[in-house]
Amino acid sequence: MKLKLAKWISIVLVALGGFNANAQDYIQHAYKQLPAQVNSSTELELYLSQIYEKDISLTIDTVIESLNGQHHTFKLIYNGYEIHHGLVKWNNFKEYSSSFSYPILPDNLEINNTNPAPSIPQGFIKTNGLTYKHLESDIKWFINVNLLVKKWVIKYETGSDLKEIVLESAGEILQETDMILHDKPDTLVYVNIFNPDPLTSAQQEYASPYIDDLDQNNTALSQELQLDSIRLRWNSDEGLWKLESDFAIALDIDSPRVAPPAFLAPNSVNLEMNRSNKHFEFYNTFYHINTSQRRLRALGFENLVDYPLAFDAHGSTADQSSFVPSGAFPYLKFGDGGVDDAEDADVITHEYGHAISFSAAPNTNLGSERAALDEGFCDYFAISYSRARSDYNGNNVFDWDGHNEFWDGRTLTSIRTYPTDLERNIYDDGILWASAVAEISDYIGRDAADQIMLNSLYSWYPYMLLSDAARLFMQSDTLLNDAQNAEIASVVFCNRGLLSGCEDTLRSSLPLNDPYLGNTFDFAFNKQALFIFPNSKNIERIEVFDITGKLLYEEQWTESEQLFYAFEGNDLKQGAFVLRLVTDEESYSFKIIRLWN
Repeated sequence: MKLKLAKWISIVLVALGGFNANAQDYIQHAYKQLPAQVNSSTELELYLSQIYEKDISLTIDTVIESLNGQHHTFKLIYNGYEIHHGLVKWNNFKEYSSSFSYPILPDNLEINNTNPAPSIPQGFIKTNGLTYKHLESDIKWFINVNLLVKKWVIKYETGSDLKEIVLESAGEILQETDMILHDKPDTLVYVNIFNPDPLTSAQQEYASPYIDDLDQNNTALSQELQLDSIRLRWNSDEGLWKLESDFAIALDIDSPRVAPPAFLAPNSVNLEMNRSNKHFEFYNTFYHINTSQRRLRALGFENLVDYPLAFDAHGSTADQSSFVPSGAFPYLKFGDGGVDDAEDADVITHEYGHAISFSAAPNTNLGSERAALDEGFCDYFAISYSRARSDYNGNNVFDWDGHNEFWDGRTLTSIRTYPTDLERNIYDDGILWASAVAEISDYIGRDAADQIMLNSLYSWYPYMLLSDAARLFMQSDTLLNDAQNAEIASVVFCNRGLLSGCEDTLRSSLPLNDPYLGNTFDFAFNKQALFIFPNSKNIERIEVFDITGKLLYEEQWTESEQLFYAFEGNDLKQGAFVLRLVTDEESYSFKIIRLWN
């Protein structure tokens, strides 16, 4: 008897690998869109039965939620037994048609209904030192060349091994699968770090005793050390605990030659060292890279720098750090000139930002403004990270590494406008972009701004302009939030000339010279607030009149430093009104309507 499969053209085949096969090769899986009428597991079962031309059933294995749907994994059951490694995946998206993948079985597959041995071979259990408490076993259909046969599938654990085998009744292993993805367990240890840097946590400027002093430690700097946890990973090849994780790996890549820390037994080593120890920078870098990656994942970005990024905490004698986007082996290098770069979380997260940008839009960093955008994004990513820890000097980038005798650092308070004020220097022009996004973050919050910014990176392209980035930021907000933050973002970008029609418009220049209103449609029809944008004018009083000139509402206002003022107008009835803004120089009148009570 044969189990037949229907034929179709142009199917994407996905190999189900990850094991060592003797008798069985990997099972290819087909991927296709589901018909609209298939929207339940029962209907999926019937649909698959038609494809296979055989009655099958599905048993739910897992259900996982993503940002935009549910993802079901089923075991494929035929004639009462599961087909080994024959999983069915159903992706049920919220706004798109569902898709699924399923195993393709050979056309000439024959079925052997010979019963397997009634019990697991005792010889195998004895030889491997197992007991029934240490194993799981089941009878499954196994594809042996082109024959579907019933075999014992045993999962067992001994020491550090977890294996799954397909067993002949005589004890011969047909297939063995290593179920451990890596043989490197983790161990939790505690280390000293700067978080984000000693000047920010101490709220001090760079001056004695808060100075580099050739890496010497002192009481003031020791007081700014924070104890936090990291996980070391066991390297079985070297027999050592090392600074490795799924997202970072410490290496000695370049001069000066400083080997990363490695231990036979980390609990016997004092890891709570200070900055005078050369291993301190390795721990500090490892901590902030892993923390940054957790931040990305908390915002929903699980595919950005989703690999162990190599870094050398002492990768240069110069006061210069870099991200090297090698195709096979991307890595970070941190300089030892001036203040060691790897002591400042701003430097670490700035360079990690380059890895993020490269991961989202690889090989697109071409052109002067595109390069400036990359620097600007990295400055913003660094300042967002450090602001979450302290608002002190919240606009300074590289508080500890810069703003001192070694170099000036950077400050995100640019009011320059685009494009005339471009200096054709990627770092200075990057400040224009970073300042804009940082100001937007001030108004809409770090989480929202970070998510919009990161999501827009996927759309970045070679030779793009700063104004293109503003457009893509607005597009990202539309996709993520239905343009919820468009009003605020457009004002910030417009004030810097980054939107069409706003080029080179300083706050004292046209077209954004005077106060203006926003959200007028929703104020009129959708019971939402009216936004009053002072545009740097000093508004002293708000007045509302009816069409006869009668004063209905008056409020003294001293909040002109805010980006906008939300006027609810709850006491206004339906109708047309005149809103007057009185400044210290002149008055501005606007006609507004209200069509709800």
